[in-house]
Amino acid sequence: MQRIYDKCRRREPLSREEAYRLYDQAPLQELALVADEVRRAVESNKAQKMLFILHCYGSHFSYHQRYPREFAHFRPDDDVAISREHVQTLRNAYDNSILYTDFFLSETIQYLRGLRGTSSALLYCADHGEDILDDRRERFLHASPTTTAYQLYVASLAWFSDAYRQNFPDKAAAAEANATVPATTHALFHTMADMASIRGNYIDTGVSLVNAGYDRTRPRRYLNDHNEAVPFRKTGLAGEDMEVFRKFGIEP
Repeated sequence: MQRIYDKCRRREPLSREEAYRLYDQAPLQELALVADEVRRAVESNKAQKMLFILHCYGSHFSYHQRYPREFAHFRPDDDVAISREHVQTLRNAYDNSILYTDFFLSETIQYLRGLRGTSSALLYCADHGEDILDDRRERFLHASPTTTAYQLYVASLAWFSDAYRQNFPDKAAAAEANATVPATTHALFHTMADMASIRGNYIDTGVSLVNAGYDRTRPRRYLNDHNEAVPFRKTGLAGEDMEVFRKFGIEP
């Protein structure tokens, strides 16, 4: 992403002031500030193609610090020690962070939907899952030398405006057809580029989830804590992980 940013003809960092990074007391105000900056960039730039990257902290530990208190729906969600006796509190805080991410995405989509005469699209994907003392192994966090189903199975979504669907019906149809195909975050770069109809030497539409030619047989790899790309089936998955995959209708 940094390389793409460096090569852009015009760059608009949205968070210029410290106020744009605060949400503890006013999440709606925070989103309104971001939306205002996006709107200003759109209105002041005559370019036909624009890309906005919103980097969210998401659900990284400590979970209870990742959302405003008004989103503390699941309780107790206190800052507690990592132990089996506190597992429900840890999960409550994690679920609250997911709730806030859901709110953030919903507000972003509502803003995009309000742009008239614009072919807009949104792509979201978590970069990893999380272990929260889920079974007898009592694993916690992510990016381990060996992985689990809880780390690998992540949420993602794509949204397309009505104008985008009308102008690029094949891409929208391919996204729906590929909704349940095996994929990794390796597909994100190629999918984003394909969504914007960008072509280049490093863009492979065979890994794009908005392309009818998506290759379901591509090898999948896991980037471990040493930045080593390990083949999916050699990441130390155990019988418990196979059961979790099957629970969600996945045959790894």
